[in-house]
Amino acid sequence: MQTTLQKIIDKRKVSIVYAENDADIVVYCNSVSDDWAEIIQCCETLGCPPFHLVLISDVDWDEDLSPWPAGKVISSDDHFEGRAQEHLQWILEKVVPIAPQGHRIMAGYSMAGLFALYVPFISDQFDAIASASGSVWYPQFYDYVVSHKPLMNPSAVYLSIGDRESMSKNRYLQRTVEITGQIYEHFKALGMNTCFELNQGNHFKDYELRLAKAITWLVKERVKVG
Repeated sequence: MQTTLQKIIDKRKVSIVYAENDADIVVYCNSVSDDWAEIIQCCETLGCPPFHLVLISDVDWDEDLSPWPAGKVISSDDHFEGRAQEHLQWILEKVVPIAPQGHRIMAGYSMAGLFALYVPFISDQFDAIASASGSVWYPQFYDYVVSHKPLMNPSAVYLSIGDRESMSKNRYLQRTVEITGQIYEHFKALGMNTCFELNQGNHFKDYELRLAKAITWLVKERVKVG
């Protein structure tokens, strides 16, 4: 059984799941839920090497994970306030000091995947990035990626998307698969070790499995280089 530590910090829940075996890789992940067990189980099924997981939940999803303010582009419930830099600073100041130390990976799904992709442009503190079904449709995000240089090139980047995620009447969502592929090609052109995976299904299919596939690939790549 995994050893865990759970803390409430500034109304957010931080769940630290320690690897059962020695590990020097720490995966940080913003999540809509504090349910880490299925993610870990999927990783184990996929043969993932040991890693520590830091799951951050009770996040203000739109507000904290968006890179800059945007209007109500998806629904009338949107609250994109652009607090990603603030949220990352909070992670570095409040969460990293209580977490295991080692090579840091930032992973996420949906808006958390968008946040993960934004991280290397505003910080040099994470070695690798995983964006599973990332919200790359976000206004001006692709233009930002191709016009800015990361503060530190990640050792590896994993991108995935569902093959039905662009089947939408919304003009932003219609470009999700296309933009994910374009970001993949851009990172490859920069010489980054980058993986792109097209999964079956829409945005809401196999959340834990898609995230676990992302984590597993990155951890294996990190283990390769030592």
